[in-house]
Amino acid sequence: MLLDKRRVKNAAKKLGLFPSGNFLIGTRNKDIMSGLAIDATPSSIYIWTFVLPSFDDVTFMHMSLGERVVDLGLSDYPLDHSLENAWNYISFIKDTRQIIDYLEKENIVGEYAVWVRFICMIRLARFDEAEHMLGAVEKLQSISIPRKIEELRGVLSHSGWPATQNLLVEWSCRTDSIMTGVPAEI
Repeated sequence: MLLDKRRVKNAAKKLGLFPSGNFLIGTRNKDIMSGLAIDATPSSIYIWTFVLPSFDDVTFMHMSLGERVVDLGLSDYPLDHSLENAWNYISFIKDTRQIIDYLEKENIVGEYAVWVRFICMIRLARFDEAEHMLGAVEKLQSISIPRKIEELRGVLSHSGWPATQNLLVEWSCRTDSIMTGVPAEI
């Protein structure tokens, strides 16, 4: 039987994942949004992991910190088992410290990974480490990062590092808007 996204979403629901577009949300809390993403091509359906900090100003779901973990067209395992294995790969990540551990353990690099490490330091009130990273972060050019750096820099210059934590709370509220239909705590 051919696989389609509908069948994948139905199998994901049985595992407790909440479909939102082509994303299957497994964890959503004040620190993290994570789960699986469906990448359907004409030849197969691929499953990717995704991990996003809830306190970033995320305007769309993306897989920047994830990786492709299953090609369902080549998998010898039943669909339910394949999805469960994919989800188990990241299901342990539940808070900010675990995001950092995941980035380090998996050696995830790139501009968004640097940005996430930086805002995690702020979230954890590790302001000395955030200060140390600031020069490198200000050089990031990914599409949305310069705008966020500018906003953060404004708060930092007027009110200091503790106030930047309040900015992350404000960003969390903006990020919530892309999670319609998904419970706030899963």
